[in-house]
Amino acid sequence: MFINGKYEGLYLMTERITAGDVDSRLNLSVNKKNNTFTGYCVRYDRGTDALKDLDTFTMYTEKTGQILNLVYPGTKNITYELKEKIEAEFSEFERMLYSADFNHPTKGYSAYIDVDSFVDYFIINEFTCRFH
Repeated sequence: MFINGKYEGLYLMTERITAGDVDSRLNLSVNKKNNTFTGYCVRYDRGTDALKDLDTFTMYTEKTGQILNLVYPGTKNITYELKEKIEAEFSEFERMLYSADFNHPTKGYSAYIDVDSFVDYFIINEFTCRFH
């Protein structure tokens, strides 16, 4: 950050993932009784919680060494059946990415994601990632 032309350091602003709150940008909810959800949030993580760690297509085929971890719904709202549904849905997306139809106009990746948002996410990650 520069203030009046003087460098004051590097600052990072982040937004906490919340769901259902009044000020939340994510309109997510879970109905544990009916085992339904309106969305979910995942991240690559260390993989320390068997209930949160997802076993998806890319893990099964060893296309990635990273573990996909369920952030939302949280531990108190997740059931084994709900986790299986999320794994199946995410695996469907991953299978499509590795298929010959990955760029098909109606069946490809654009049917699953907001392309502009994903491109922004990808660019930010490429510029800020640390190489090991």
